Amino acid sequence: MGCVTRAFYFAEASLIVPVDFVRLPLVAVMGYFFFGQVAPVTTWVGAAIIFAAIVLMARSARAAARMRP
Repeated sequence: MGCVTRAFYFAEASLIVPVDFVRLPLVAVMGYFFFGQVAPVTTWVGAAIIFAAIVLMARSARAAARMRP
């Protein structure tokens, strides 16, 4: 988290958030390979909900930007 906070200091959030979002699948893969742990289904369902919310917000923001003169 310290590195993410530092990254927000140096770059815009629109550049940092996609990289930060990749953290969940990356940690899941590392946990599987290093420790043999599998994330429960509820974790993946939650991640899918968060991903869908991000896509919906991005689409609505893009549509709102097009409507502005």
